[in-house]
Amino acid sequence: MNQHLQRLQDQLGFAPNILALLLIVATLLHLQKRRPRIATRSWLLALAFLILEQCVWLFIEPIGVAYRVGHTITLECNLGVAVALFFHRGGEARPALARPLLWLNALPAVAMVALYGAGVPLAWPYYVCAVVGAGVALSTFHSRGYGRWTGTLLALCWLSLLLPASTGDLRGVAYRTLGFTYGAAAIDLWRRMYKGSGRLAMCASLAVGVVTFFTHSWVIAHRFYQPLGEEIWTLQRFVLPIGMLIVLLEGEINKSERLALFDMLTGVANRRYFEEKFAVATKHGAASLLLLDLNGFKQVNDTFGHSVGDELLQIIAQRLLPLAADDEVLCRLGGDEFAFLSPRPLDHLREKVRSAVRQPVRLANTQVQVAASIGVATLSTDCTAIQGQDVARSLFHLADSRMYEDKQRLPLSRQSN
Repeated sequence: MNQHLQRLQDQLGFAPNILALLLIVATLLHLQKRRPRIATRSWLLALAFLILEQCVWLFIEPIGVAYRVGHTITLECNLGVAVALFFHRGGEARPALARPLLWLNALPAVAMVALYGAGVPLAWPYYVCAVVGAGVALSTFHSRGYGRWTGTLLALCWLSLLLPASTGDLRGVAYRTLGFTYGAAAIDLWRRMYKGSGRLAMCASLAVGVVTFFTHSWVIAHRFYQPLGEEIWTLQRFVLPIGMLIVLLEGEINKSERLALFDMLTGVANRRYFEEKFAVATKHGAASLLLLDLNGFKQVNDTFGHSVGDELLQIIAQRLLPLAADDEVLCRLGGDEFAFLSPRPLDHLREKVRSAVRQPVRLANTQVQVAASIGVATLSTDCTAIQGQDVARSLFHLADSRMYEDKQRLPLSRQSN
């Protein structure tokens, strides 16, 4: 009777975990419905594996064939979580054949875990899985050029499983397979996902999984630490989906910031971003400003239409963007006016900008050409020419007046905007 009550208590302990995971799944589904472009399918699959694992433990009996089958399912679910995360479409895109390669490399791991779950006592099936896994990793990654070091590292991980298999530590073989898979998933997400707290939480959760799997045999042998291990494993299960939610939140915040601070036509920073950075730069006394205006742009707009003019602005912006160093900013202030902001003098950039702008552009089945009027002002060298307390405004007006003077030196036919 006491054993029955203890078993019932253990089973009920999984119910809150399942409910919490279902709530997270419902949240992701709601977000996906409102934002269809959000890439959450692989995450939902990973959470489905987590929920299935918890449900199996809820109903499984600790003896007999049912336990062995249930244990195998839970191990495969743990493996499925890591494999599903490989298919996340967020961040850096994968090559076209990446998905078939991932499935191909996952099959030996699935077989290895299934062998242990089924209680196969012989070592040679595990040898076969390890050798096949190493061969698949080497052949697929090397032949397709997706990373020789990646294929070699995966092959070494597979071959390292031969040692515990040879000593009869089949539990160690299965759980190290899971550990290697979680480690590979963590490295893959860290490399492909954008920086942020969500990425850190997800990768940290997977890293905890690696440690848990590699220390599983030791924890089983030292029962005193088993409750602690179970608590850590439960925590790991929930840090992962929380990290997913944080990634989505950070993604929406980044999109909102980009809409507010970047020009949607050209992709470069907009006037609001420029004003914020310019105010900070002048406050710290290290600011150099280069203003440029496109001469001949108005004729292009009037002759070919605004769509062609927009395309010209996009091309010009893409030519100018590589000219800005890492600590410099290119902004579109509005219309056909752009600005470079730098902590260093920008006089050296004048001719590079002129050359980039005046290169002919093929638009609307004809060749068009514009020129640039440029004005440069530097706080450290032009401070005597700046009057008044508003240094930022004065520096901007100085660069603007020099740009106007430069425009007056152009031939009359090329002055029109």
